[in-house]
Amino acid sequence: MKQHLLVILFLLVVSPIYSIQTYYISSSSGSDSNNGLTEKSPLKSISKAPKSNVVIKLKAGDVFYESISDLKNCTVTAYGKGKKPVLSGFKRVKAAKGTQVWTSVGNDVWRIDLSANENFTGFFKVGDYVNDIGVLYCVEKDLVYGHLVNDIKKLKETGDFFITSEWLKKNVKPETFKYLYLKHRGNPGSEGLWSFSSRAYGVYNLSGCHVSNIKVQGFSAHGFWGITNSKIDRCELDLIGGAIQLDTYEWVRFGNGIEFYMDRDLRNCEIRNCYFSRVYDCGATIQLSKNSKTRFKPISIRFIGNVFVNCRQAFEHFLPSDLPYENCEFSDNLILDAGENGFRSPESRDAAFLSYESTDRSDLRITNNKIFGSSFYCGKHYTKNMSGNVVYIYDDQYIASYHFDSSFPKLNAKEGDESIKKYKTISKDNDTEFIVMGRNSFMSSLYRYLFLRKIEHDETVGD
Repeated sequence: MKQHLLVILFLLVVSPIYSIQTYYISSSSGSDSNNGLTEKSPLKSISKAPKSNVVIKLKAGDVFYESISDLKNCTVTAYGKGKKPVLSGFKRVKAAKGTQVWTSVGNDVWRIDLSANENFTGFFKVGDYVNDIGVLYCVEKDLVYGHLVNDIKKLKETGDFFITSEWLKKNVKPETFKYLYLKHRGNPGSEGLWSFSSRAYGVYNLSGCHVSNIKVQGFSAHGFWGITNSKIDRCELDLIGGAIQLDTYEWVRFGNGIEFYMDRDLRNCEIRNCYFSRVYDCGATIQLSKNSKTRFKPISIRFIGNVFVNCRQAFEHFLPSDLPYENCEFSDNLILDAGENGFRSPESRDAAFLSYESTDRSDLRITNNKIFGSSFYCGKHYTKNMSGNVVYIYDDQYIASYHFDSSFPKLNAKEGDESIKKYKTISKDNDTEFIVMGRNSFMSSLYRYLFLRKIEHDETVGD
C-alpha cells in the first residue's frame, strides 16, 4: 500500500513536466512579445510558437500571412467563435494604393511591379520564385483571374495575365518575376483591391500532427505537402496552385490541394471532412515519378468523406509499377464540377479521377464516391478495387479517356450504354453507376439541387 501511494505521489509531482502546453495566436490582437499561454496574451505570429509537442490555437476570424511548417507531435486548431482562421499566401495591394499600382502599357494591358513591396501587405517570403503568381483574386467581388499565358502576345481576353516565358531555373534572374501584365478594360484597381497568390506551400513537413478547423488559401504551389503520421480534418483549401513548375517539361503549372509525393516516408494519414475548392490541379494526390531515385510505398493514406468542388481533378494517383499501395483509399467523397477550377484553363485531362499508372492496380481503393457534373476517369490503367461509386455525368463529358495516347478510345457519355459497356470491359469496373444527363435538362437541374444539399460547407467554428 505504501508503494502505491509513493507511485501516485511521484506521478502527481512529475506530470506537469510532461503536460502539453497550449499557445494562443492572434494576428489581430496578439504580440510576439507576449508569452502566448492564454487567450488574453496571444502571440501574433504562428512561427513564434514551439515546433514540437504543443497545441497551437489560431483565433477564429483572423488571417495569418504565413506558412505552417516543420511541426512534430502538435495540434493546430482554432479558438473563439467566427469564421475559420485563414492561413493565407496572398500578397495584397495596400488599401491606399488601389489604382495607383497599375500602369497602362496600351491595348488594355496593365502592368504591376511585384517587387515594389512598399505597395503590398500580406504574405512575404524571401526567394527568387515567390512572385511566381498562380492566381489573382479580388475579394470584394470574389473575382478570380487564373488564366496565365506564356507569351505577352497571348493576352487576348479580360483576366489573361503574363509574367514570364521562362521555365528553366538556370535562366531565372531577379527580374524574371518582377512584373505582372494583366489584360483588363480600364484600371484593374477600379474593381477593388487585388491579391496575388505566392509560390509557397501552405502547410508542410508535419509529423505526428493533427490539423483541424483552419482554412488554407492563396498558395500557388500546394496546400499541404510532406505530411506523415497525421490527421487533417474539417479544414478548407481554396485557390491553390497555378505557379510555373520550373524545369518540368516545357511550361507546366503547380497546384495540388494535398499532395503525398512518395520520395519520402509518408504514412498513416487520414484526411476527413475537408472542403477543397478552386484548386488548379488535383484536390488530392498520391504520386511518384518513375524516375525518382528514392521511393517509399504509401501506407494507410486515406481520403474519406471530403468535398471537392471546382478542382481540375478530385483525385490523382500514380506510382512506379513495382511500388505498391498499402491500405490507401479515396472513399465516401463528394465531387462537383471537376475541371471548372476557376482558372479558365480547361484541359482534356479534366475529370474526377486521373491516373498515370503504367499498369492496372488492385491495391488502391476508390469506393462509394458520389460525382456530379464531371468527366469520370482519365487514364490508361485503372485500379481494380472500385465499388459503390455513382456518377451523374453530362452527355457532353466523357466516361473514360487518356490525353497522352491518341489511340486510346475516348468513351463519350453521349453514347450512353455503349460507352459504359466499353468502359466496364476495359477497366473491369462492373459496379460504378452512371446517370447520363443533358446539361440543361430539367433532370440535371433536379439532380444538381439534390446533390448540393448533400454538400456541407460550414466556414465557422465556435468553442
